[in-house]
Amino acid sequence: MHFEASGNLMIDARFQRLSYHACKPSYSLTSMSDCGTPHHLRAVKEALTKRCHAADIPATSGTDVYALHLSNPQAFPQIEVDSSGLLYVGMTEDSLEARNHFGHKDSSFSSPRRSLGAILKQELGLKAIPRGSGKSLKDMTHFRFARDGEQRLTTWMIEHLEYSSVVLVDGIGDVERVLINCLRPPLNLDKWKNPQRAAIMRLRKACADEARCPVTPPEQP
Repeated sequence: MHFEASGNLMIDARFQRLSYHACKPSYSLTSMSDCGTPHHLRAVKEALTKRCHAADIPATSGTDVYALHLSNPQAFPQIEVDSSGLLYVGMTEDSLEARNHFGHKDSSFSSPRRSLGAILKQELGLKAIPRGSGKSLKDMTHFRFARDGEQRLTTWMIEHLEYSSVVLVDGIGDVERVLINCLRPPLNLDKWKNPQRAAIMRLRKACADEARCPVTPPEQP
């Protein structure tokens, strides 16, 4: 396996050479224990501790796994987050746009944005609306937020979240599954037995219900 991380990390298939120039000082991810994983997966986990701000996300392409982290775990008391600040682990086999949740036009194609928005709904004054015409169930479950709500959510993310990624040539699905099961990010709602899933899904369902029942404008006298 060959991979590289955001920044200039390059690790060859035998892990004989390792060099890294981070876009900012690295952080210790305390929950990243060995978890019984082989050496190459431990190296991937270590690479994911090299975090950067949204503005510094490298314009890489191809397959990768990535992570979203709280810059200050104390700043998000609504859910339990360990001292590492890890919130979400994902993967993409597409472009940077597919994995850059800071740059999405809205939340309808971003699970972590929908979870964050549902949790922060009252604090940010967000109103959920259907993704599209509202004719399908997915238009409701894959809701977005109205008006400038999406911008308020993006601003919150830029101020409070950081990003890391590792480009992988192969085995990306297996790596993502093992990382989620090992690291247990609270915003990953499947691939591990997440004890906060039910609470987060209730908040997301409330948003879906709101999107399903838009407020009817008052009748004209």
